[in-house]
Amino acid sequence: MFKNKTVSVVVPAHNEEKLIHIVLQTFPDWVDKVIVVDDCSTDATAEVVRRHIKEDSRVSLVMHTENKGVGGGDCLRLQGQPGNAMRQCRGHGGRCADGPE
Repeated sequence: MFKNKTVSVVVPAHNEEKLIHIVLQTFPDWVDKVIVVDDCSTDATAEVVRRHIKEDSRVSLVMHTENKGVGGGDCLRLQGQPGNAMRQCRGHGGRCADGPE
């Protein structure tokens, strides 16, 4: 919760097995839900995320069966995902440091 708002973060991921664990460790306690969208990765991105899910109940994984690009993760915002505030973290090591915009 951030200022009495539920916060969900969408993390698009494509072949990010080497860095996704770092990204998932950066979210502060006020982030309520982290939704990783694996965009048809051909590496072990999903396995790394699944291991992290065991450590952090806020994290969930959505798997695309075809590559939709970064914008494919944006669609989650339009499909009723929980959260009064939502932020997408793009890029390697993207993080939300000071609160939602």
